[in-house]
Amino acid sequence: MNVDDSYESILVADEFVKNFDTMEAFRDWCDTGSLEDLDEVRRVFEAYELYEHCAVIKDIMLKKDD
Repeated sequence: MNVDDSYESILVADEFVKNFDTMEAFRDWCDTGSLEDLDEVRRVFEAYELYEHCAVIKDIMLKKDD
């Protein structure tokens, strides 16, 4: 599953995260996205107060930005 395929289901972030068995699986999924994709996902996740996931997204974004 990549970011483009999943984007619409991300709109309900608290349901979307149930697709991942572990935080590491979520991290791997995030690693497939572009910085722009990840920034959009982060905004949605913040609205759902999924702060642990936001931290993972931000970490991936920092690594991609280097």
